[in-house]
Amino acid sequence: MSIRAFFIWLLITAAASTLLSCKQEEKPSTGGAKRLVIAVPADPITLDPVAMQEVNSATIGNAIHASLVRLDTQGKVVPVLAESVEILPGAMTAVVKLRAGGQFWDGSAITVADVQASLERLQASTSPLKWVTDRISKFKKTGDLELEIQFGRPEPDFIKLIANLQAAIVKSGSDKLPKLPFDAHI
Repeated sequence: MSIRAFFIWLLITAAASTLLSCKQEEKPSTGGAKRLVIAVPADPITLDPVAMQEVNSATIGNAIHASLVRLDTQGKVVPVLAESVEILPGAMTAVVKLRAGGQFWDGSAITVADVQASLERLQASTSPLKWVTDRISKFKKTGDLELEIQFGRPEPDFIKLIANLQAAIVKSGSDKLPKLPFDAHI
């Protein structure tokens, strides 16, 4: 099985598992918030999307993290946190335009700095998806919600390659926060 086929299988398995095992409780928990219950056969190893490489972590990861785009069942790019991600002619630059009003779990806005930091974290990681971000040579903020990503060589498939849980956008600096037990971490 190729690496690409494995990742597709992993994403399909994680998505199916999430759909089959998630339920939202009818009554609010403390503070008026609703609780999301996800049944997995074993404890996840991590909640960090860059480090998620097994199904139990990915099942939860798909429920709590989002990437700029995802692929639909036909393999077409669907914007999630991004309004659009466009590869410019020559495929040496991608332009990411974030959706206005996007927020993290704590209510803070998702910024281009968060996108850059998330991709840089992936670039510095040991993730199998690292090779995608290794091709990035430069980031340039071109607006409040716009980021240019420049490549060292043409990358026409970059958009589809970042449609992955390990390329999820996390709040800048969140990897520096103290670790908490899973039930208090999110």
